[in-house]
Amino acid sequence: MGIKRKNSGFTLIELLAVIVILALLVLVAAPAVTDIMQKSSKGNFKNEVVGMVSQMENAFTSKMATSFSTGSTLNDKKIHNVSIGGKSYAYLCMTLEDLVKEKYTSKNLGNAYGGYIQMFVPNSEEEATTTYVNITNGRYYMQGQMKDVTSDDYLPSQVATGTAPQHDTSCPNTKEDLGDSLPSATNGTNS
Repeated sequence: MGIKRKNSGFTLIELLAVIVILALLVLVAAPAVTDIMQKSSKGNFKNEVVGMVSQMENAFTSKMATSFSTGSTLNDKKIHNVSIGGKSYAYLCMTLEDLVKEKYTSKNLGNAYGGYIQMFVPNSEEEATTTYVNITNGRYYMQGQMKDVTSDDYLPSQVATGTAPQHDTSCPNTKEDLGDSLPSATNGTNS
């Protein structure tokens, strides 16, 4: 008398059902994972920008020892007295390249990084310092006053492939370029 063996295995239909279920799970999970990765990447860029602004504040402090320039050219990377909206500010603008070149940061920003940081420090204690950023890493950009771009609901905007940030990536170099009002957020929508 022989032992009967029952063939136990998966039928083709059962295997196809498992494959279809796994494919559906991947289709449902992939967008969520992509969204999480994109938000993380934007968050990392935002943290880098906050770090660069901190380095800019260090630059401002160390440059305070130099005398104020009263000329109309602002591109010598010194602190200047400027009048905006009838109020007096100590003003400094530096590109990210300047921060690295002048050794305020050792971070290798790479070729993709561009833009500038402006600081307007009021000469009276009635107002707060206004810091404006216009920074891109080639993938994302941030533009606006730091008080706005560091808020929880602000995420950097995606830069379309091959496009530049909304505005110039070099500092305003004359008092006329600054205008008569402090810069504010200009990118409108954040994707």
